[in-house]
Amino acid sequence: MTKNKAERVYLFMSAATTIADSIMFAVMSLYFVQTARLDPLQLVMAGTILEATILVFEIPTGVVADVFSRRLSMLCGIFLLGITRCIQGFFPTVAAIFCMEILVGLGYTFTSGATQAWLADEVGEKNVNGVFLRSGQINRIIGLPASLIGIGLGTISLAIPVVLGGALYLLLFVFLLFAMPEEGFRPTPPEERNTWSHLKQTLKEGISAVRVSPILKVVVGVNLFVGLASEGFDRLWEAHLLKDVAFPAFGHYQPVVWFGVLNVLGSLFSFLVVWGCRKRVQAANGNLKNTVRLLTAFNAVVILSLALFAWARDFWMAAALLMVRGAALSLMHPLFDAWVVQSVDPKVRATVLSITNQGNALGQVAGGPGIGMIGKYRSLRWALFGSALLQLPNLWLYRRAESAGDEEAATPSDSA
Repeated sequence: MTKNKAERVYLFMSAATTIADSIMFAVMSLYFVQTARLDPLQLVMAGTILEATILVFEIPTGVVADVFSRRLSMLCGIFLLGITRCIQGFFPTVAAIFCMEILVGLGYTFTSGATQAWLADEVGEKNVNGVFLRSGQINRIIGLPASLIGIGLGTISLAIPVVLGGALYLLLFVFLLFAMPEEGFRPTPPEERNTWSHLKQTLKEGISAVRVSPILKVVVGVNLFVGLASEGFDRLWEAHLLKDVAFPAFGHYQPVVWFGVLNVLGSLFSFLVVWGCRKRVQAANGNLKNTVRLLTAFNAVVILSLALFAWARDFWMAAALLMVRGAALSLMHPLFDAWVVQSVDPKVRATVLSITNQGNALGQVAGGPGIGMIGKYRSLRWALFGSALLQLPNLWLYRRAESAGDEEAATPSDSA
């Protein structure tokens, strides 16, 4: 019963955050560009501030989740994400956006790692991949009407969807406060809890788990190069479409409508691709070589589609490339998450996941400003193309993971 309840709560939580994010992010970049008037460098710097915060707080919040409570950590993060987005929607200034990105980053660190660790505790490691895939399919369906809501509200004011998305996070916080179970996790008993020494010991064990595991070293490296590349795309792709790509002439619609069309088409395409490939992806679960080969293929598709998108001039060609990239990521993320979860000792799982996520944050902090400067002083096309090239080392890293053999994947706790 607890397992089924935890799965339902996770699916609801994932769906709710998808709705809130779809409403917000249907217009967020346009809000930053057109309402707050951020230039390409400022756009990337907003993301760099967020990722620098994640870099600082990812491990401490992960240790807290392992020592005290995954549930508490997740609730703190969801509350912070809600309140900060509301404030950003009410105050469209560079200073307010930059300040709130610090708290957004802190909110993400409380949920990052803790969410996957909580789910694995409650439903079992072998079941997480299936839950992740079901969640992805559900989210693709409900993301469509949510995006349409964001688009419609954005034609009135770009600030409205941002505030509404934040308010939905706050409502989710209230729901989880009463509905979220935590029975699979065993915190340190209060009488045995010497807070700082236990935090230090948990952190030490988590770092040791990464140091002795070739698989987890690869995960950190992959996240590093993903981070180096993703900040440029995440912050600049909408600006690239606005400035470098000719929008369709018919209808004379506002750009927010066309971005909504892209979101809808992308969600539909990704849902169909995930639905068609789900059996093969699930079959790879627990098999190191098959998992790594699929991850390599998906990563190659992501790199190629982004490189071509950087030079696209036709709207529909750019749209097709975005959809291909999005579908590859939709297949890649749940497979990657399940692979990492199964490679970590449960007692330090949240800490290790936070450590591996540090690679992503470090990459975004290191790569973001450079990509932003290329976008401002050279062109958005070169910035996006550079983002694609920065992911090429991951193809080699996945080959290293495959060469590590099946033994560690079969007995991850022994190596940890």
